[in-house]
Amino acid sequence: AATSLLFRDTARSATALLQWTEYHRLIGVEHFYVYLVEIFGQGDDHLLPNLPYITYIPSYLLTAQTNFSRSLFSFQNAQQMDALLRSRAAGIDWLAFNDLDEFIQLMDGKTKLDL
Repeated sequence: AATSLLFRDTARSATALLQWTEYHRLIGVEHFYVYLVEIFGQGDDHLLPNLPYITYIPSYLLTAQTNFSRSLFSFQNAQQMDALLRSRAAGIDWLAFNDLDEFIQLMDGKTKLDL
């Protein structure tokens, strides 16, 4: 199980990202693909959680590999395709596309994802 999200405002949201990933780890998500909309390496990337189950993908890598413009819609398309390919290569059974304010909610009293 993995999830993919677009991430902006590194300096303001690093704590929220850590809380978001830890919640989803508790319910069974094993890996996270975090697509950085901002330019990576501009000074704020040291604030990002350095954890083995989080893969950060800078936006310029996707736009350089495609003919897409830097519009958000085009970036989302490239991000989703990239996450699908990475997940498939890693043998991940399912993949969710979330934003930082969206949480997977378990139903019927379950405490773990039922894969």
